[in-house]
Amino acid sequence: MRSLLLLSSVLSLGVAATSTANASGFGVKVNSTVLQGQANAGSAVINDPLAMYNNPAILSQIGAKGGRFEAALSGTGILGNVKYTNLNTGLNTGNIVKNKFTGTGAAAFAAKIHPCATVGLAITTPYGLAFNYGRNSDVKNYVVESDLKTVAFSPSLAIKVNPMLTLGAGMDVQWSYVKFSSYPVLSLPTTFGTAKGNDWLVRGTFGVLVEPTQDIRFGVSIKTRSTARLSGDFVVENPYPSANLVNGPASAKVSFPTTITLSGSYNATSKWTIYGDFIRTNWSSISSVIVNTPAPPSQIVGGWEDTNFISIGTDYKFNDKWTVRGGLGFDYTPTAKANRVPGIPDNNKTWLAVGGSYEVNSWKFSLSYGHEFFKNAPVQQTASSLNGVPAKPALNGKIKEHADLISIQVNYKF
Repeated sequence: MRSLLLLSSVLSLGVAATSTANASGFGVKVNSTVLQGQANAGSAVINDPLAMYNNPAILSQIGAKGGRFEAALSGTGILGNVKYTNLNTGLNTGNIVKNKFTGTGAAAFAAKIHPCATVGLAITTPYGLAFNYGRNSDVKNYVVESDLKTVAFSPSLAIKVNPMLTLGAGMDVQWSYVKFSSYPVLSLPTTFGTAKGNDWLVRGTFGVLVEPTQDIRFGVSIKTRSTARLSGDFVVENPYPSANLVNGPASAKVSFPTTITLSGSYNATSKWTIYGDFIRTNWSSISSVIVNTPAPPSQIVGGWEDTNFISIGTDYKFNDKWTVRGGLGFDYTPTAKANRVPGIPDNNKTWLAVGGSYEVNSWKFSLSYGHEFFKNAPVQQTASSLNGVPAKPALNGKIKEHADLISIQVNYKF
């Protein structure tokens, strides 16, 4: 039973996002304010050092308008609202977003070390969540509180082969921390468990930037799959030794999937630029999670599917100082009604965003606002038992959510 709880915790933590900032699995697309203002359109071609996490090849654009070095700092506040409603009773949990207003940030530094070579380092928070259903909710046997925190350190290199072609390579050295709590067994209503674990992983990113003309750019990047081998402790309130629900070590493996990004931009006029993005994420690779505890290993199949993200955006440069932008994105979920659980409040979303930048001397200040409209997410789970003992009740519910994103960024060239 203890392994069953940890298994649920890993799934619930590993397949959600910072509050409600995503739809496609547990990835979070908030590493750049400029990109957020365009609903992430142009993520593999844009001239912003924070985008090196998406495509290292974009670093070749550093210094194109003066300065061999560029630093950037971005912060995003996320005001999320997530409610679970029991369709049998009509009762809902209220907003279960922990602390109601959460945030994330990113930083980057890039240096042109040679006319054909640029290096950079980005620090981002690519995955995360913060939910608290409370100990008296209808879903307490599935999840009470969950947290996922990640930090990725991404050194990158871009080599400009010729005026048309740039090759890029980088790696993500990522730290992941998870915490999850629930009442794991329905027949033991006072036994409450909390699992914690963390791990470091390394994954690669490879990309190209193609500029066939002065007004057209194409970017392609691949971020490789990697696995976090989480290890930590399991702590129980009111332990039940005969059911093996006692304190002890816990470990699990969670995969972070391969992503393929295709981006493009076109300077329609000297002032208008149009951007587009298509991202394919191999979520089916995390369909199996194996949990190791003092009890025998457990395995579960999530049945996730690969997903697509599509967005289009534009910016308009009024003059050398002022630029405004906007974008529209569609993000699709890998989950379905049959495999969706309360710890994964995920469904298809539409992302509408606006933003702008002001440049003066070597400084650039950017601001963006976005609203995410989520499709209601049905949750239907059948009752389960372990060795004949009731473990989890049946669920017939619906998750309703939306989110507002406010982001600010500062760039400095020197």
